[in-house]
Amino acid sequence: MGQPSIFDCVDYRAYLRQYVSANKISFRQLSLESKIHNSYFSRVLAGKGEFSEAQMYSLAQVMGLGEGELEYLLLLGSKSRNAQEKFQSYVDKKINALREKHSGLRDRLIGIGDADEAALKTYYGEAITARVHMALTIERFARNPLSLIPLLGMSEAKLRSELEKLTAIGMIRKQRQGYVVVKPAIHLEQHHALSLANHRNWRVETLSYLHRGLHQATDYHFSAIFSCDKQTFLKAQSCLKESLVEIQALVSQCKVCDQIYHLSIDLY
Repeated sequence: MGQPSIFDCVDYRAYLRQYVSANKISFRQLSLESKIHNSYFSRVLAGKGEFSEAQMYSLAQVMGLGEGELEYLLLLGSKSRNAQEKFQSYVDKKINALREKHSGLRDRLIGIGDADEAALKTYYGEAITARVHMALTIERFARNPLSLIPLLGMSEAKLRSELEKLTAIGMIRKQRQGYVVVKPAIHLEQHHALSLANHRNWRVETLSYLHRGLHQATDYHFSAIFSCDKQTFLKAQSCLKESLVEIQALVSQCKVCDQIYHLSIDLY
């Protein structure tokens, strides 16, 4: 049987509805295979009852859920059974962490390396560090880093400081003429302590770019506001993640890089 992603759901009842629809089966068939009485199954779907953990486990087995998916389903059931606010907040944290683990981008992106805490702090402390790093993937800048000074609007002293930082954490290596990039990127988890500051730094870069009137005809800017339910919001988030994977795969196939570009996305 096929199935939608459970990590896009915030309510196990909604997931069950998606599952039977995707597999073109009836709730009766699902209840029979999971050995749950059909009338009680209907009561739960109507919000007039709750499945026990054992029943949730049985459903997971019938639907062929993996270990992570089972854990997520049980958390959704636990949250639904207990209306105590602090407990729900506690379960929500576990749900969000599990969703991030299983629907994040880390394992789907090409060439993303890992780094220790010191390297992450060095690399993500300022947006300019990543800008210098990425510029060095372009041959003319790698051979002559000083040509980055007017492009990035920085002093020679600052540029040399950034080159030293990137060398120290193993992102670049100095050679006879210029530098070579050793690691194209390092991963910063969404919930890492540095993540929010990193996002702020890049939004400041965007605002500075727009305020300085540097907008190019080929640039693309888009802002929107919309209303929906939490489940639709999570599906929209998944769509954005899919597009990022596609964009990164496309960019990774580029043979000759001649310019750096900036992409920031906010969905909240």
